[in-house]
Amino acid sequence: MKISGKQLAVILLNDLKQKVLKLKQKNVIPHLSVILVGDNPDSIAYIRQKQKAVDFVGGQLKLYHLKVSTTESEVEKLLNNLSFDPKVHAIILQRPTPKHINSTKLCLIIPSVKDVDGFGDKSPYTAPISIAVMKVLKEIYYFYKNKQKSPKEDFPEKLINWLQTRNILIIGRGQTAGSPIAKMFDEHTILHTVVHSKTKNINNLYKQADIIISCTGKANSVRPEQIKPGAIIIGVG
Repeated sequence: MKISGKQLAVILLNDLKQKVLKLKQKNVIPHLSVILVGDNPDSIAYIRQKQKAVDFVGGQLKLYHLKVSTTESEVEKLLNNLSFDPKVHAIILQRPTPKHINSTKLCLIIPSVKDVDGFGDKSPYTAPISIAVMKVLKEIYYFYKNKQKSPKEDFPEKLINWLQTRNILIIGRGQTAGSPIAKMFDEHTILHTVVHSKTKNINNLYKQADIIISCTGKANSVRPEQIKPGAIIIGVG
């Protein structure tokens, strides 16, 4: 059985569109600033999707596309300017950045209320990729397994209880997917195992997993012969 992430996204975007409409009635237009250093094709593709989503819901997105030669201090200056701009509601420093740019340090400059990627320790937001994974799992549990309508809460108790009984495997430990997803599971005391390219006996772990979340961004990271019947596979990236 294949579950379409795109169909779930449409439901979420329509919900956001209604929320933005209410904000516009109060003369507030959500504004997202995105900083991209260099020309990483994957990053450009991700930003293109961000732009489409922002256009659909009725917000504003401004892209600051900087040359790969841009210094860390120049990025820091831009982040400070955006942080103090009251018209900017959200800021994203697109990762990965070039090696001479310390994205972890620079993201600490972003005020917590504008850190919508949720990478900062004090950010009030859960990383969007983590919520997306949880929403897919919620749809699987309520609709496909129990033929029920999913509740509005992001982390309903029944879903958490179910996940706590599953053998969950996360493939990849990157800052933009694997790590925030693992952090979310930790916060809800959901046991899981994180594996990567150097993990030993990885095929045995694949075979034992009830839920596999692949965060490598590469095709064929998980193959049919590696998984047990009935396993849930979620591809991220």
